[in-house]
Amino acid sequence: MGYETESIYKSLRSTLDELGYHQALSFDSLYLVKALVADLIQTTQSLKHYKELSQKTLSKCNELEVGLQPYKEDNARLVQECNRLHKKLIAQKDNHEDAQKELKFKLRQSESEKESLEFNTGELTARLADVEKECLKKNQRIHELQNVILKRHPHRNLTSSKSTWGGKGDSAVTFESKLKASTSLDSTVHLLKQADSNTKALRGEVKELQQRLDNKEYVIDNLQTKLNTRNTEITRLTSLLEGGRPVAAVIQDHTGDTVTHPTCIQSQMFCTCNDKPAAAQAQGCRFTCLEQRNSQLEKKLKECLRRQHDAMQHALRLSDKNKMLEVRLKSVEQSKDSEKASKDMTELQNKISSLTKLIEDLRKENQNQQNQGRYTGTKTKTSFTTSKSERESVQLREKVEDYKILEKDLMSEIDRLERENSLQKTYITELEYKLLQCLNSKEDLERAVKVKDALRRDAKEQGGGGGTVTCTTCDTEHRFEGLIKERDHYQKEYAFIVDKLTAIPLRTHTVSRELPLNNLSNLILERDEYQRQSESLQHVSDNRSDTVHCELKRRLSDQGQEISNLKH
Repeated sequence: MGYETESIYKSLRSTLDELGYHQALSFDSLYLVKALVADLIQTTQSLKHYKELSQKTLSKCNELEVGLQPYKEDNARLVQECNRLHKKLIAQKDNHEDAQKELKFKLRQSESEKESLEFNTGELTARLADVEKECLKKNQRIHELQNVILKRHPHRNLTSSKSTWGGKGDSAVTFESKLKASTSLDSTVHLLKQADSNTKALRGEVKELQQRLDNKEYVIDNLQTKLNTRNTEITRLTSLLEGGRPVAAVIQDHTGDTVTHPTCIQSQMFCTCNDKPAAAQAQGCRFTCLEQRNSQLEKKLKECLRRQHDAMQHALRLSDKNKMLEVRLKSVEQSKDSEKASKDMTELQNKISSLTKLIEDLRKENQNQQNQGRYTGTKTKTSFTTSKSERESVQLREKVEDYKILEKDLMSEIDRLERENSLQKTYITELEYKLLQCLNSKEDLERAVKVKDALRRDAKEQGGGGGTVTCTTCDTEHRFEGLIKERDHYQKEYAFIVDKLTAIPLRTHTVSRELPLNNLSNLILERDEYQRQSESLQHVSDNRSDTVHCELKRRLSDQGQEISNLKH
């Protein structure tokens, strides 16, 4: 037994001398020292082994990174090309929709013009046929009367026969009254036709304004679709950025510094194979130094964890702020307020600058912690937070650029709507001017009718008398036929006006065209009644034109209010 302890002592003593421990060794602590030396040798060997493994893995990692570099560059280039192609596709879609919208608008406009022209041509052809028939009837009647007068009085011309029509005072007075009534009725019919044409024009203008309103609604829908396509593009880009490159590659691209592996630092720190202290006090000092070092590293680790926790909380607060800012930007898009949008964009730019400053600070802290020997877990977490904040800042920049583009589009649309509003205002003033011209022309016609009546009264006072009974009979027949024609003409005009306005139910008169001579007073009464009814129709048409004009003004004011709301 003593021989075994002595051999163990000698071998242990030689081992301690080789390791540089020359202190005294007692037999009581022999087995303890032997176990400690064995543990020390095993730890040193395992440390060397793992150091070699770490160096090999680092070399392999560097080789892989060098091989992956061209793939990373190709990936970035392909992503940029894909984004560029997406932008071109969106622009082509917008151009196609704009061209389709313009073609549809031109097609609707041409169809409406075609319908109006077809309606006008049909109406004009019908009126032309009626006028031709009336002219033929009047010419035939004039030839018949001339032949009758020439047969009865061949030695007289038409002028003498015309002068004999004023033979009797009563018949001349009735004929003059009939002429006055016919001229006044012609003027009222002319005014009714003019009012009808004005109402047609105003209805066409109302239709045109309705078409413009539909076109604006279509433009708003088109802008909404464009906005939806841009939102889908933003979501696509954000989904592309969520995967992204690894955190270490992003940090290496931004910093460009090589980072030593933490295991190398630990191996260099704890490798004591070459240290050869002179005494046991040096060994104790070394242990105390290591303990102090460990305590310092633990404090630094706690500080880094605390900072990481603060950074995560700050990142969460920033994400909440980003969500709030997105909500505010959506409200800005809906309200289309350019001033508020510019303010929000400046705030976003300030937030982005603060985020970039925070990223730089975190990057500096990360670099310092790497130089001080942080653990791998803390380094990856902090780098993850920095990369996340960088991605969020890039997303915010892209959103700000997209919102700037949208603001420009909205401002151009507001300017276009303002120009259209000014054109509509000028169009309203032109309509009012045309209405005033119509009223002035109506007053001029009334004055002309009064002057004509005065001239006829003067001609009546200057005319001579005297005639035969046969001339008086011919005159009476001629006036009777003229009254029948006037009665039929006013019946036609009255029916035509009633068919157009369809507002006042009127009773129709069916009177025989061939009446005896004693119904002359009935014909005059019927003609006067038709004249009164035509005057009432003229009054109704004037009221309708005024109401249509007021309705146009109201619609245009509503449209101007809508344009101002869109602008605000």
